[in-house]
Amino acid sequence: MNEFLETMQRKLGELNDQSWTVESLLNKIATGTPIRMSEELVNRLLHLQPLEGTSNLQCSFEGEHLVLTGNTKVMLVPVPFRLELKPIMAKGRRIQFEVVDLKPSLKESMKKKLLKDADGVTYEDNKLTINFNDIEVVRDIPFGKLAGVRIKEKVLWCKIVM
Repeated sequence: MNEFLETMQRKLGELNDQSWTVESLLNKIATGTPIRMSEELVNRLLHLQPLEGTSNLQCSFEGEHLVLTGNTKVMLVPVPFRLELKPIMAKGRRIQFEVVDLKPSLKESMKKKLLKDADGVTYEDNKLTINFNDIEVVRDIPFGKLAGVRIKEKVLWCKIVM
């Protein structure tokens, strides 16, 4: 218990040493705030707004890649898939991923069909783009833009600026 209290006192002392001015807070808002999203949170979001035509959808982070697994129907036949994405850009209210791998290997026309069904998702030139303005829950929030995205240590980090 003493160790806990000592740690709290030290942390409070560090806060008192920092200058909390309006200017410093505005600067923090202007440069962006990092948002941390775990695998668990991304999976919850996927289940809140499921992708039409998919089932058993799961997300995981492997190195710097986001991996989606699940089942989809191709010509009325259920097909298990594994989609590996690498975040390459976040700008405005869009995140763009490079499609690193898709199993089973599909022709480009079938990839477009598989990857275009969801609201706000477009696929072109081996890049998957998510436009959050096309997703109802996000569209209703009139502020905030993405300024960066990366995956590090099994966490998806997005930087939000006002």
